[in-house]
Amino acid sequence: MKRLSEPELCKIFASNLRYLRKSRDWPLSQEALARILQVPRKTIMNYESGSASLSAYVVYRIADYFHISMEELLTKKLCEERKNTF
Repeated sequence: MKRLSEPELCKIFASNLRYLRKSRDWPLSQEALARILQVPRKTIMNYESGSASLSAYVVYRIADYFHISMEELLTKKLCEERKNTF
C-alpha cells in the first residue's frame, strides 16, 4: 500500500465522511451526526471541509457508527470503491 501524507489522509477522510453521511444508507445532516457523536456541528463541518485536525477518538466513533474500519475511513476512496462494486 502506498504511504499517504497527512494532508492526503485528511482529504480522503473529508470525502468519505461527506459520502457516508449523505449516502442513501445513512442520510444524515451534519447536525444529526454531530448529535450522535456528541460534538459541535462545526466539528463535522470542519472535518468535511478538511480544515480541522483529526481527533483519533472522533475518527474511531465515526468508523464505528458507519460500520467500517478506521483504515478504510482514512485511506480508501469509498465513493469510487463502492461505485465499482455495483
